[in-house]
Amino acid sequence: MDREIIPTGEQILEIYKNRIQPFLTNSKGEITTFQEAKIDESQYVAQYRKTGYYRQPWKLIYKIFPNKKNSKDIDENSPIEGYVIPVNGMGLWDAIYGYLAIKPDGNTVIGISWYDQKETPGLGANIADAPWQSQFPGKHIFQESADGKTDFQTATLGITVVKGKVSEVLGNSPKALSAVDGMAGATLTGNGVTNAYKNVLAAYRPFLIKSQDKFAKIQSQ
Repeated sequence: MDREIIPTGEQILEIYKNRIQPFLTNSKGEITTFQEAKIDESQYVAQYRKTGYYRQPWKLIYKIFPNKKNSKDIDENSPIEGYVIPVNGMGLWDAIYGYLAIKPDGNTVIGISWYDQKETPGLGANIADAPWQSQFPGKHIFQESADGKTDFQTATLGITVVKGKVSEVLGNSPKALSAVDGMAGATLTGNGVTNAYKNVLAAYRPFLIKSQDKFAKIQSQ
């Protein structure tokens, strides 16, 4: 049996440098770089990581680019494979921090993570486990209306962690596309996750709408 090849720290860093690039967005959905905004990235991250980037005039967002041999081949106009939004909120016991990756359409989830949490092991701490996180890919962060349509200007934003199973609580309704199963004995943690997505994504709505508009134009060409 072939041994699994595990990338080294340097290889992982190189992948990050070549595929993930930080940008900033404002209340108008405009995009700029740290350099253009004359903001020191290290100081910005150190100052706002705990309190939340979404609360700032310039909010942090990452673009996911196709794999390139050299990060110098990438700029803000390069084709992208998705976006990553930093997410934070309050769980049952303490603050929770994670990431939400979405497709270029500004709506469809690629995946999520919760990398820093102090929830109860075996209960709320399951938010950091792959089996629970596996529910998210394909979900929509803009909630569809009863007729299956989405008004990106007014639609509820977020992913709801329901109490119980989505299939039992929401059935096949459009709301089910923006919901995931809860965790037994961890309702308050689930509520914290729901509120984190709701609060953070509300601040990014202008950017998400512009992303959706741009994606729709590309698809129509």
